[in-house]
Amino acid sequence: NLENMKGLEALVLCEYGMVHVTSEKSSGSAKDYCILFNSDWAHLPHDLTKAALLHLQDQTASVLCSPADVPDGGFSNRIPMVMRGNCTFYEKVRLAQINGARGLLIVSRERLVPPGGNRSQYEEIDIPVALLSYSDMLDISKTFGPSVKVAMYAPNEPVLDYNMVIIFVMAVGTVAIGGYWAGSRDVKKRYMKHKRDDGSDKKHDDETVDVTPVMICVFVVMCCSMLILLYQFYDRLGEETVAGYFSCLFFSCLPNCKCPTQFSH
Repeated sequence: NLENMKGLEALVLCEYGMVHVTSEKSSGSAKDYCILFNSDWAHLPHDLTKAALLHLQDQTASVLCSPADVPDGGFSNRIPMVMRGNCTFYEKVRLAQINGARGLLIVSRERLVPPGGNRSQYEEIDIPVALLSYSDMLDISKTFGPSVKVAMYAPNEPVLDYNMVIIFVMAVGTVAIGGYWAGSRDVKKRYMKHKRDDGSDKKHDDETVDVTPVMICVFVVMCCSMLILLYQFYDRLGEETVAGYFSCLFFSCLPNCKCPTQFSH
């Protein structure tokens, strides 16, 4: 369907940005909040210093779906903050733009969805529109009060994902430490063989268990399951689960495809 295609297009084009909030009374207090915007409406600067710091006009008592929701005097050089409502994003941002707004913040109680439209609407609008979560709106009101200035920007993503760097170091470090431990263990066993007789060496020699195809399949399934769980619940599991995962690998997946067992008595 055409509506579904438009929704998919909006999902592809949505981006995450930041809204920098500062109090007019206290210049030292400032905080950044995450927003969801569509660059087809208007682009946001990548640098905070290049973003315009404008007054935030709290209109969360209305949804800005009709001209009756526009206050007297309009939104001259301000960024109104309104609730989501049942009208389209285009209707909201169009009313905001023709009444002098320099941007629009839409507060949503539901899951943030990309503010989409069609091509002709994108060409008509030249002010940024972004979605802000309801909890962040409450935090802004509680922290900064009614007199607030905001600046919307979209910082560039870092060249390296620090989480991936940590995971890579843990993975490589686990293999390196495991290889070193197995090698030193093998050297120690060879040294002990030269000092013991054949009979005593057989008594104290460690038993080894060869890895079978079934064990390999089980291990692969466990790894895939863990990756799926990390993808689904990464916010809850986080780096602690990754650390525990690689710690288990350190003790269970040693080089030479052999796992040490307890001494037999």
